[in-house]
Amino acid sequence: MLLSPAAVPPAAVAPTTLPAATGVPEATPTPAPTPDPACAQALGTEVLFATNRAVLTAEGGATLDRLAPCWREGRFEVGGHTDSSGTDAINQPLSEARARAVVDHLVSGGIPASALTARGYSSSKPLADNATAEGRAQNRRVELRKE
Repeated sequence: MLLSPAAVPPAAVAPTTLPAATGVPEATPTPAPTPDPACAQALGTEVLFATNRAVLTAEGGATLDRLAPCWREGRFEVGGHTDSSGTDAINQPLSEARARAVVDHLVSGGIPASALTARGYSSSKPLADNATAEGRAQNRRVELRKE
């Protein structure tokens, strides 16, 4: 499962009164918050699924729990993916079930369900070569990305 972090909100502009020659208050930009390093690295973090399974592994659950603060703000798509083994008739519902497993886990951890959209992509967006066992393993994943 490929996990994408929440984007850090843009810097807000907070009005403050500064001494000015004209006596008119000026706006001073508030510095942008520093992104959490774990969230910045979450883009590219993978938690993978076993063949023909949509059950979140203990390792996958632990990764989601560790990175949950990354998804507390904003809206995210949870995209489920499969390798090319099997037919679309099997892979499409499997990819949807993988996305739903992640959504359910995040919601149970306090992320609002309204902030998450589950989508299945079957084997249409491989990351690696499906001709090898290693490549197929990399393609059995879920990606979280900001909408």
